[in-house]
Amino acid sequence: MFTVAQWRWRWFRAAMCKTMAVAVICLLAWSLSGLVGPS
Repeated sequence: MFTVAQWRWRWFRAAMCKTMAVAVICLLAWSLSGLVGPS
């Protein structure tokens, strides 16, 4: 039981890190495109 909970927590943390990374990258790309202006 403990190992299953640990693996679930590990996968949850990995998913959260990936989601945060994607959100940060999208935000940076959006801000950069906004600074450059509409092409």
